[in-house]
Order: sequence, then C-alpha cells, then structure tokens
Amino acid sequence: MQTEDFSFKKFQRKGIIVGWLSLFIYVAVLVPIYYFSILIIIKNINQWSVVTYTVFSLVTQTLFFYPGIFCLITTIISIILGKKSFKFSTSICSFKKFRDLSNCKIAILYVTKDDFIKEAAKTMLKQKDFDGSKYKNASCFVLDDSQTTKYKEEIDRFAKENNCKVIRRGSVGPRMKCGNINFFIKNFGKNYDFYVILDSDTYIEENWCCKIIQYFERFKDVGIVQGINYITDHNQNLFQDLITPNNKKDKCFWAMNDEVNNLLLMTPCTGHACMWSKPLIKQNGWKIPEFISEDWSLFIDAKKMKYESIFTSNCIATEQLPPNYYAFKKRHLRWEDGAFQFFHTYFFKILFSGFHFWQKWYMLNLSTNIFLTVLNFYLGVILMYLIMFTVPVGTAYLCFPYLCFVINIVLYCLQLVTVPSKAVVSKQSISRAFFTSFASGFVITSFMPSLLLEYFLLLFGKKIKFKVTIKENKKITFTDFIKGSWFDILIWIGLLIYVFWACAYAGTWYFLLNPQWIIVILSFISIFIFPFLSNIKLKKTKNSN
Repeated sequence: MQTEDFSFKKFQRKGIIVGWLSLFIYVAVLVPIYYFSILIIIKNINQWSVVTYTVFSLVTQTLFFYPGIFCLITTIISIILGKKSFKFSTSICSFKKFRDLSNCKIAILYVTKDDFIKEAAKTMLKQKDFDGSKYKNASCFVLDDSQTTKYKEEIDRFAKENNCKVIRRGSVGPRMKCGNINFFIKNFGKNYDFYVILDSDTYIEENWCCKIIQYFERFKDVGIVQGINYITDHNQNLFQDLITPNNKKDKCFWAMNDEVNNLLLMTPCTGHACMWSKPLIKQNGWKIPEFISEDWSLFIDAKKMKYESIFTSNCIATEQLPPNYYAFKKRHLRWEDGAFQFFHTYFFKILFSGFHFWQKWYMLNLSTNIFLTVLNFYLGVILMYLIMFTVPVGTAYLCFPYLCFVINIVLYCLQLVTVPSKAVVSKQSISRAFFTSFASGFVITSFMPSLLLEYFLLLFGKKIKFKVTIKENKKITFTDFIKGSWFDILIWIGLLIYVFWACAYAGTWYFLLNPQWIIVILSFISIFIFPFLSNIKLKKTKNSN
C-alpha cells in the first residue's frame, strides 16, 4: 500500500464517516429523550425541584452524550478490527518515502526538575539503528530546572560519565516545562531538524528514534508523531499495581482508540515520548505555547497551521505511575489546572476553527471532561435528593423523572464496558481490566471534593503553578493521611448526612439503592484504603528497560 500525495490527510474520508455516524446516533437518541422529558415537565409534574433536576440532566446529557457515542463507535471499530487495531500505524511505515531523513539531526530533550531518574535517562543514550549500530544522528540533552543540590550533583555526575550535555536556564522564562523547552529551542534548537521530548520517568526502547522518524519520511504534512506510553514494568507497590490496567507489555489496549483516531485526524500530543518537526516549531515562532498543557496547545496550533499529528503504537516508551495516592492526586490537580487553562485560552480558537464538528467537540470535551463529570455528579445527587424535601412525604417516586436518571446510568455503564471489551481483543486479562478500571476510577472520585475546590479557586482567579509529580515513594503515616485528605473526608461526610436526612424526611429509603449513592459510599471508603496501599511493597519488582 502506497500513498500518492504523501499526505496523511488522505485518511480523513474515513474519519468523516465515523463523525457523521456518531452525530446521527446522537441526534436520534437525544430527540426522544428531550421530547418525553419536556412532556413530563409540561403535562404531569410542574414541581420546581423536578423541573430543575430534569433541565440539569438534559443539559449534562447534551454535553456528554455525543463524546460518549463517539468513543463507543471508535471502540466498536477497534473491536471489529481486532489485532488490526494495533497494526495501522505500523503498516503505514511501508509507504513509499517522499524524502530521505537519514542525515537529519535530532535533539533528544530529557526534561527534569528535582525528579531525575538515571535509569530512564540512560535509555536516550542507547539509541540504535535498525541494523543494531549506534544511532549517530541524535544528540542528548538534560534540560535541568532542579533547585535541589542533590539532583543537580547527580545530573552533573551522570552527564560527565555519559558525555551528555546539561542545559540550565537559571531564572529565564516561566517556571514550567514549556519554559524549559523554549529556552533550549531559542538558544540551541535551530541547529536541529527534530525534537524528541521525554519526561523524567520516560524509558524509550533502543530503536525508538529510527522508528518514529519513518512517519516524517512518509508524510509531508505531519508535524507531530506521538509514541505509545505503557504504564507497566516499574510498579513498586500495591497501589501502583492495582491501578495498572495491563500487566503485559506486548499490547496496550488503551492504544486501540488512539489508532482509530488516526483515521479521524484528531490525535492530541501527550507532551512526552513524542517527536516534533523543525518546520512546525519554526512556523510557530520558534517556541511552543507557554501553558501547563503545552501538548494540547501545540497540537491545536499545529492543526491550524495544517500540520497533522500521528499516534503510533510502534514506538514504545514506558513510564512510572505516581508512587502513592497523594502523588497521584497532585498530578491530577495539575492536569486539571492545565485543562482549565487550555479551555480558557483555546475555546474560541477551536470553536471558530475549520475543524469538523466532532473534532471541535472532542477537544473541548477532552479539556472539560473531568470538570463536567464532577459537577454532574455533585449537582445530580443534590438535586435528586432535593426532590425528597419538596414533594409530599411518601410520593417522591411519583415525581422522580426516571428517564433522565436511567439514561445517565446507561451512559456511565457503557463507558465502563469499553475498557474490558478492549482487553478481550488485545488478549489481556478481562478481570484485571475490569477491576483496575473501577479501582482507578474510585481513586479519582475519592478526591472529587478537592477537584471541585480546585475548579472553584480557578474560576475566582487562582494563579496556576506547575507542580512536579513526586517520583519517590515514602511511607504514608496517619498524620500524612489526615493532612492530605481532611477536606475530602469532611465534604463526603456532609454529602452522606444530606442524603440520609433527605431519605428519612420523605420516607424513601429505597433511593439509597441507586448507583449515585453507591458511588458516594465507595468513594468515601476509598479515601481510607488507597492512601495506605503504597506502604505494601510488591514481592517482585519489575525491571526497567
């Protein structure tokens, strides 16, 4: 199979079919839901709390339904294709070259700030060509923003032993990863043709560079190639192991949707284990966007400049999970800061861009998904049980708009089913995939109060700061637990009291059997379990690359 015009956009026709199909299903399902819900409000029940709950449910369904259907369709495609889901990005390497990049210069940038991991940094020094010889076109740099003497000394020692260059920028630029990278690009980057971005815990395979450069050789319109990031091989404790969805390195079922997204021309960069082209960076003013979510921002800028992004599961990197519950929590709060900043900055740029409808919705939902989920959950629970206080005692079941409730639950269940179904295709353990999807979900829901507080502070002008994820584990004590979870515990207790009070007031104890209540209970219990699991070491530590 060969491409005639060397353009990755040739695959867009297939993406258009998927996009219009999901839009058709979206409209077909949502119309009757709106019709019957409005009918309930107008003809049968005009009680204000029921109307409020129904309207809120319709709005949230509108925001969630299309992305959910879109994800479901791409998942079904992945399942139908089976093993071929992993072979798309590999197969296009057989396309005819439109240019030879065998002599191009590559800068491998290992970005760190007080979290240097020597074993990960070593992998960038071991790059080989397809014939097993040393890959001579790559130059390795450690971009060090460390403030701690311990890490500075360790990095200097590593650089001296391995003939690697260390770049430190002092106080120049914003104190974020993007500022570190931009300092390199401005002062040294113009001498290189491509840039590889690695986080401090990114381990790349030895022929990663020679593999990923092939995509730039095949397609003239590609500006970003994103490799796959496995979260295996480095688990040290029970917490990390319980939230690892796959424990085999041969296939990562998370990659299935990303492979299909290649056909949709909507593959955001994840900011590490990726390669950027010099023409893209040059056209962007010799810099990348100075945001926490510099990866998504650069992707949107690239799309607007007619550069495409490719995901490939052919170029393998592994990374470490946060070592404990509180490091995981800190990372997610940072991600949400970045998502908030991205949405605030790029909303109108995406809305008025030339992207397809589903591409716009995909990116806007990607940046607001967690926020909308948290808001939907809390307000949904509050409004649901508010009905108990505002209708005659014992008649709440007559007023409750079950259609909205059932649809929300169905959508939630469909989302959970997609993960184990992909595990079947990739021949992973379905029981492990099912369990870890719930476990990782309840890790996040357990600190939803903190997420809600973070959103509230951001809305009222909190200054966003870059937070480095902790890489070294320490024993979690009871003092650490109280210090790190007191706010979440208090909010969950408040919600529990509210729900019990509402059910007792209306005499509707059967409402405690609904899924929202079960999520509240499990999320509350999770706070007291997950923080201490990192204290349990694994008997056998998996070796790194």
